[in-house]
Amino acid sequence: MSVRVLQPALLPALLMLFLLLPSATCLADPAPQVKVKRVRGNLIIDASMVVPVRQQLAFEVLTDYNHMSAFITNMKESKIVESNGNKLVVSQKGKAGSGPFSISWETTREVTLTAPTEIHSKIISGTVKQGQSTTRLFQDGHNVKIVLHSESAASALLPPVVGVSMVEGQIKKQYGELRDEMLKRQKLADQ
Repeated sequence: MSVRVLQPALLPALLMLFLLLPSATCLADPAPQVKVKRVRGNLIIDASMVVPVRQQLAFEVLTDYNHMSAFITNMKESKIVESNGNKLVVSQKGKAGSGPFSISWETTREVTLTAPTEIHSKIISGTVKQGQSTTRLFQDGHNVKIVLHSESAASALLPPVVGVSMVEGQIKKQYGELRDEMLKRQKLADQ
């Protein structure tokens, strides 16, 4: 009986608390969401994450190809080898996985930038023979939502079951590192 008496008394306080709290997307720092599947010899990757930074800052980090190896741990080398307006040619080398399941990789990609909302990338050479991806950025209040869709030819070196989970783990790790770099730069900008 006392619960019924207290509930109406608490409702205004709970309502006020709810109204004062930031939106759920501001409160939550969700881990990157990544789904990888193998379909007819191709790897399909869909990934997304929400980061509490400006869209422009997120775009700058995602396209900082000349410094990317400094904040993506499995990337040994990354550089822009050609630039013409919003079109780039980017060369990257790295090693994914660990122990007996590690794979060295390299790609050269043609990248088309539509700042600050989209990055389209097409593989033109490397370990992965063909593939393309599109990354889109959406500003939502104080957050940016980053959404990736990628389709590429699965490497023959990638074991069927372990390979998919390894790629998923590597994408989650890379997205986490990109997120950390965005938050670091946001903190520096706010000082």
